Amino acid sequence: MASLLIPINELRQRNPHLFYFGLVCLGLAVVFLLLTKFTNTQVHGVNAWLKPFKFAISIFTFSWAMGWYCHYLPDFSPKPFSYAVIVLLGFEIIYIALQAGRGQESHFNTNTACMCLPHVGLLQHGTSWHRLDDMRLKLVAITVSQKSAPIGKAQVIGLKIRASKLLI
Repeated sequence: MASLLIPINELRQRNPHLFYFGLVCLGLAVVFLLLTKFTNTQVHGVNAWLKPFKFAISIFTFSWAMGWYCHYLPDFSPKPFSYAVIVLLGFEIIYIALQAGRGQESHFNTNTACMCLPHVGLLQHGTSWHRLDDMRLKLVAITVSQKSAPIGKAQVIGLKIRASKLLI
């Protein structure tokens, strides 16, 4: 047991922000797992709390892995990266949990125009394996008519942008 605590203490010293954020996500995962046993809320025939549980576990794993690996990157300041991870993935897990509590889809929920807004933006990109300078990006803008038309009838406009000499 003591040999397991050595890497955990090392992780806490290397990147305390992602260490504690990972612990919070692990605690949330336990709560979400318990909620799967004590609630009957379902989305598409599956317990609504299963998705937040899976996301909390994956965010926990990601946070601790990146907290460990950032130590090996030369000339890298982990603090801004850690804050970005905490803000972005923290928002995501909160959003997913709120939607589970409401019994609604969290991703790809296009029932109302308001729920479509997170999905507007860069949706697809194609990469030429032979020439990266021929990469084309498709930006998709969804415009909803002023009438209460279903989202399925939204107008989709594609815009191709040529990215010259894109480095990956």
